Amino acid sequence: MAMNKKPLKIKNDKTGHEFIICKLPAIVGRELSREYVTSNLPVVGGSSASTNAMTRLLSYVDAVKEDGEQINLGTSDLIENHIEDAEELVWLEWEMVKYNFGFLANINPLTLLLKGVNKLLEAFKSTAMSTQSLDTSSIKEQ
Repeated sequence: MAMNKKPLKIKNDKTGHEFIICKLPAIVGRELSREYVTSNLPVVGGSSASTNAMTRLLSYVDAVKEDGEQINLGTSDLIENHIEDAEELVWLEWEMVKYNFGFLANINPLTLLLKGVNKLLEAFKSTAMSTQSLDTSSIKEQ
């Protein structure tokens, strides 16, 4: 159930598309706040978790056609058909994040990225030290 609808116009070099963004229901919002942050940290592998979180977030957005008809962006195909390009998609996502998660809008993405990289480096270091420690202990035993 969509709540607290807000009209939004995103202008890029080509067009100005209109959308209606909504407040997320409480439980969905809680789930997405966790998914959104963790799925957008840099990881080795794919970005399917990030895409799933984006698709779920945008299922609470309607595109407004020129005749006023509203089309819910509930699937990847609808997102592709009603959002002009990647720039417009990122702006729309960001507006939804700001509207629903004000505390996330105040986080500097670069700071978050650097913290994620530091945690990965710490994990690699501790794994390397554990492996080295095992290698050293097995040499001593022989």
